[in-house]
Amino acid sequence: MTRASLPKLLTLSAVSLLLTISLASLGFGQEAKFGVLNLAEVSKHSNRVKAIELEARQMQLEAEQKMKPLKDEMTEIQRRLTEDKDKLKPEEKAKLEAELKAKYEAFQSEQDTLRTKIGFRQKSVQNAIFSQLKDVVKKVANAEGLSVVFYSQAFALAEGVPDISEKVAKELDTLPAPESKKD
Repeated sequence: MTRASLPKLLTLSAVSLLLTISLASLGFGQEAKFGVLNLAEVSKHSNRVKAIELEARQMQLEAEQKMKPLKDEMTEIQRRLTEDKDKLKPEEKAKLEAELKAKYEAFQSEQDTLRTKIGFRQKSVQNAIFSQLKDVVKKVANAEGLSVVFYSQAFALAEGVPDISEKVAKELDTLPAPESKKD
């Protein structure tokens, strides 16, 4: 068994186990009705998810704009050190190198801070959406009479199995937005 085939085997085993448990819990007299959910399709059709993705891109752009002046200053110092290396006195060169090092450290620190803020924001919104998504999937599945819903990525073939992705996206958009407080 190759290392690459292990995740596929584990996924297949997990799906088989879930299917077995689902069928057993339904009872012998009850008919099982299955559905699939494609998270990529939910993202594609949900205005809420699109807005969150736009917010993440905006946060990234704002971070890049905030970092640009410091990056430009570092580039200028590096240019002076390279182009004027024969004209610079040793003490001027040492001063520029120290300044470049200080700016680089400030840049790294600010970049780390911004990455942490962006990552925290994205994770908190993602957690809120996934929490709502569970409730929405349950609501749509009940409305459609489905007893089991699988992620579409878990199946190689799911012909004839209802895809509830668009309905989930629409229902998700009707819920109140997760907290949009920016730190």
